[in-house]
Amino acid sequence: MSIKPARQIEAQPAVQTNTTLQIVPPHEQPFGRYTLLCRLASGGMANLYLGRYIGPDGFEKLVAIKRIHDHLADDKDFVGMFVDEARLAARISHPNVVQVLELGQVARSYFIAMEYVEGENLAQLIKRCKVPLPISARLISQAAMGLHAAHVLKDHQGNQLHVVHRDVSPQNVLVSYDGQVKMVDFGVAKAKTNLANTRAGTIKGKFSYMAPEQLKPDRFGPVDRRADIFPLGILLFEATTRRRLFKGKTEAETIDFVLNKEVLSPSLYVSDYPDELAQICMRALARKQEDRYQTAEEMHLALEAFLSRFPDPVLPSTVAELMRRVFADQVSHKAEMIREALAAAPAADQSYSMLSTVGGASGEVLQRRKVAFALGSVIVGLALIAVVLFSLFRSTPSEPVAATPPPRRDAAPAKIHILVKTVPASATIRVGGKDVPNPYDVRQRRGKGEVDVEVSAPDHRPQRFKVPLDEGGRWMIALERLPRLPPDAGAAAVKKPPRRPGRRRPSRPRPKTKRHINNLFTNPYEK
Repeated sequence: MSIKPARQIEAQPAVQTNTTLQIVPPHEQPFGRYTLLCRLASGGMANLYLGRYIGPDGFEKLVAIKRIHDHLADDKDFVGMFVDEARLAARISHPNVVQVLELGQVARSYFIAMEYVEGENLAQLIKRCKVPLPISARLISQAAMGLHAAHVLKDHQGNQLHVVHRDVSPQNVLVSYDGQVKMVDFGVAKAKTNLANTRAGTIKGKFSYMAPEQLKPDRFGPVDRRADIFPLGILLFEATTRRRLFKGKTEAETIDFVLNKEVLSPSLYVSDYPDELAQICMRALARKQEDRYQTAEEMHLALEAFLSRFPDPVLPSTVAELMRRVFADQVSHKAEMIREALAAAPAADQSYSMLSTVGGASGEVLQRRKVAFALGSVIVGLALIAVVLFSLFRSTPSEPVAATPPPRRDAAPAKIHILVKTVPASATIRVGGKDVPNPYDVRQRRGKGEVDVEVSAPDHRPQRFKVPLDEGGRWMIALERLPRLPPDAGAAAVKKPPRRPGRRRPSRPRPKTKRHINNLFTNPYEK
């Protein structure tokens, strides 16, 4: 069956993770009240930066700044989606949703300042290790609670906003190194107050994680919050089996899989898969809306009931232990990257701050400081006027003095600075096809064009990027390890529930078709 896909907005993630982290050049770091330290990720719609905000009395906070591309500033569709994302996410106050702090504009650049989550997305976790079943269930359970907080969101008058995320995917589920789960990216969310309306024939989201009604509303029904339950089932399936559920060679084939492919129980792919968890997954994956969980909270409660069968609870510390073990290289790399970026950042001007304290002793102190500063400014101004008048009356005529020409603006430096550091530190760096020392720290004459840089190390995936010869820059490169963790990684953290005596698990029929057999042995997450 061949299906021609409709127009799709943001079929790929708005922001894609990149292991090549570049420290922002000093002249680009000032950004409104923030300082841009380094670029964390980039995508077709926006770039994601690590920023710093400094307030009075040594207050300092790291934030994530999502900055829309300048060439999209005049595109009403993208700007509308960007503003809708900020307006919706800012209303949601829940521990499982990334908190939005501000929507702003610097020159022509729209940006969203939000909570900085130090961790990885669910796709990276699944790719790196076999996540124990209880931990997978806990991650999806927490993601469901974040979605439920969005689904029940109301405006200030108490009216239901009918929010639907529409882009639930592994890339939009963040897992921090402290074991917290955060939903992010409401850029294509649907709500009653949306500024950017979806045009006819437009599909928003990623095809392989869409509910059937997003693709065929005339066949499966209107899109409501139950459309976010279906991708939650996909995430549970993929997290527990490490296999893509709906992934075709083309977009049309992927859409056909979502609409028509027979969904096999995850217990066929994993031995000793608990029946209760398989039933939860299959119910969430029901194509008919009325057969699914009707709310994300209902699915959350089912997963928590399953987890209660285990003798040891799955705590945030359990998830944190797995995350820090699996991403030990990334934890150290990001810590070093932040130190390097902070060291390279210019001294912040603490005289300007948007923070204020209303009421109490702190408010009185601030008010007194403002009054004293105003009086001091008036006194200094009067003194300057008196000095000028006195000098005019006492001065004698003299020969005219030639006017001093205005200082010339300094030209661009004749040399640029290029610095490349790597994790691991023993990696080989090749610049323009030639081996160079590690770290590569040179100052050379400014030129034109770009030079190719390759970083490689044994048992690591090589990285390639380009360095502009007209401005240089500083790069921190973290190479991804190729060896995988053993299949039982993290399994010691959570014990399997004891099997009830006297019950014998019935044998399950194995798939016989060539198509299904190929799926059993093909795992895109391991590529």
